[in-house]
Amino acid sequence: MLRVAVLGGGITGMFVSYYLREDGHDVTLVEERADGLVTSSNNGGFITPSFSPAPPIGLAKIASTVFGASGPLYISPFEVMRNAGWFVRAAREGVTAHEKDVLDLGAKSLQLYLEFFRKDDLQPERQKGIIGLYKSAQDARVVAEKLHERFVGGSDIAEMGYVGLQGGVVAENEISIDPVKFCDSLRDRLRTMGVKVRLGEKATLSNAGGRAQATISGGERLEAESIVVTSGAMSREVLSPLGYNPRVLPARGLVLLYDSGGEKIVPGPTLLEDYGIALVQHASGIVRLTSFFEMTGYKIEFAQRRKEWLEETACSHLPGLAKLKLVHQGTGFRPCTPDQLPVVGRVPRYSNLFVATGNCRLGITLAPVTAYMIRAMVSGADPPGVPWRLFDPARFA
Repeated sequence: MLRVAVLGGGITGMFVSYYLREDGHDVTLVEERADGLVTSSNNGGFITPSFSPAPPIGLAKIASTVFGASGPLYISPFEVMRNAGWFVRAAREGVTAHEKDVLDLGAKSLQLYLEFFRKDDLQPERQKGIIGLYKSAQDARVVAEKLHERFVGGSDIAEMGYVGLQGGVVAENEISIDPVKFCDSLRDRLRTMGVKVRLGEKATLSNAGGRAQATISGGERLEAESIVVTSGAMSREVLSPLGYNPRVLPARGLVLLYDSGGEKIVPGPTLLEDYGIALVQHASGIVRLTSFFEMTGYKIEFAQRRKEWLEETACSHLPGLAKLKLVHQGTGFRPCTPDQLPVVGRVPRYSNLFVATGNCRLGITLAPVTAYMIRAMVSGADPPGVPWRLFDPARFA
């Protein structure tokens, strides 16, 4: 049995803690937010490998977004200047070279989710079946054929209540969850398993003779043989004192929650693929609307015109949304690497330090498979069935 400290209480950190505790390790989970609400709560809650590749950040895309925010993707000129090396690498590599690897990784994660729910169903309000909608029927047909999923035409889409969309792809076996309910339930489950969950405490790392040492608020030293950093977009700052940079930058997204008043507005978990918009209605009647991939640092406030673009675009295709009352607005920061691949594994030069970050827009989707890899690595094994070497932190050493 090892004593393991997991730094970061989002969904990845919780799955890491779950698997490690399941293996019999003594696990302490540390989260800086006292309420436990982190980026994992401010997202769409979609577990959807089929629609998983992130927006490619090529040179043309960088140029077009820097000189004027257009649609869901925006990159601040200041961020480009401040992190020039990151954007040069992003423009050179993008995501297309690893698209199949990301799809396969997502499929493995979906399998792990299904195994988890069979064994330990926390009732996270699951909805089965994700539909991606397109303005062009031809675009939808190409995607449906590529993914081996079901195509739906304009008439079927109109019956759902959508307008101006001519084609769709239905991923029958993929899932949507209520991310807030799931994170709260999983955190409670960890406590019943014996994980020491410490909220409202910030952990700081230091070098102790080639081994990482964690100290939390008040100067208390965490006694741990292994440390796993799962701090999402903040992983770079957490690891900075040890001289390692995982090359993670925050890509922020906006979540808007509406009260439907008990009326069914959204027919099912939906992705408006031409805009990067996700829509879902929970059993509580709350409608969740999420979008944006913006590289603007850690700014929380969205410009009013950006929020208006999101609402107007969604309402133009699902008119029923226009009458709903906004009850919450939140911001999430996704941890993104320049090659759009996760960073999972042992941190170079430290025998007891691991990192699991860089899942970008796929934090919910990839959480179990990320934890699956860390679970094996902490025990000194290679994770079977996944291309784990692609995600080696040493590539950014």
